[in-house]
Amino acid sequence: MVLKRCGQLMRNKEGSLVLVNEEKEGFLIDEVIAFVWVRAKDISREELVKNISKELNISEEKINNEINTIVDKLKEAKLLKEEE
Repeated sequence: MVLKRCGQLMRNKEGSLVLVNEEKEGFLIDEVIAFVWVRAKDISREELVKNISKELNISEEKINNEINTIVDKLKEAKLLKEEE
């Protein structure tokens, strides 16, 4: 399964990060969620964890659960989808 981003990343008037899905629903997010969302483009969950692990120099075991939780929440908000 490959992750596909949906929606847009932007900043609101106050400068906070917001992800807006294709249904025009906006979600205030933090830097960590934005970091994961930006990197979740046309790769599998496993590749995402591996890439972020390398980039941050943190073991995959330490970040696997957190990354997968973020991906699940982004999917619920229709900001990511998984395709064959």
